[in-house]
Amino acid sequence: MGNEMFEPADGRLLEYALGGPDDGFPIVSLHGLLGGATIDSDHERLCARTGVRLISVARPGYGRSTPIPDAPGRNVASGVSDVLALLDHLGVETYGAIGISAGAPHALALSALGNPVSTTVVSGLPPVFYAGVRRGYPVSARAVFALLRRSGAARGLYAKTLLAVLGKTMPDEPAVAESAVQGGAGMRREMLLQQRPWGFAFGDVGAVTWFHGDEDDEVPLAAAEKARTLLPDATFVVVPGMGHFPDEDRWAEIYRSAVAAGRSGTEKD
Repeated sequence: MGNEMFEPADGRLLEYALGGPDDGFPIVSLHGLLGGATIDSDHERLCARTGVRLISVARPGYGRSTPIPDAPGRNVASGVSDVLALLDHLGVETYGAIGISAGAPHALALSALGNPVSTTVVSGLPPVFYAGVRRGYPVSARAVFALLRRSGAARGLYAKTLLAVLGKTMPDEPAVAESAVQGGAGMRREMLLQQRPWGFAFGDVGAVTWFHGDEDDEVPLAAAEKARTLLPDATFVVVPGMGHFPDEDRWAEIYRSAVAAGRSGTEKD
């Protein structure tokens, strides 16, 4: 099935895609700094193997989703209403959420403000608006965070440079292409939202299973572990030998875990 468009109440357009078996357990997928709605063939196969009905949503400024200019009070939590409106449109009442990398803040926001029966985080970005969390990163990364926090021009240059490099080295990667469609507008917005308060109380986040590799060189394990202390019900799974992106077998394990947690949550309700 190809990507589709949904129009929330305010007239914007939101791009999304559905993957996996029609009778699979619905899981909303929140992409990272690079991403979009497209579900690649690898994840189509994984969904078929694991019984996942994946609902992949492109956030504003990614793919064909209408960009949103920054405004006072806008934060990560502002996007939850889009996801809930889409789920209502699709007739989905029971679902899980999964956030990869920079999609983690959005998955946690959905857990706090929506009603997923399970939430999974993979190689998740922790709340870097806290100085204590940023101290889990190398000094060089903290310097980049500081620059991106202060300067819109720096965010624009970072997005442009990253997309130019990856466009040459990964020309067939949908996440790169869909991040570039609108000139990196979604990426620039993400880099800003990551470093301001996310707009929800961490104490309101439900049960979370967080998978993180001990060889992740993009989100250091030391920084991710700091997030565990903020979440009231987090199961933190350290995966030996895993970098930032899981391999296919690890993804299968993660999807099966998310389905099992979701079905268990449904039975408890």
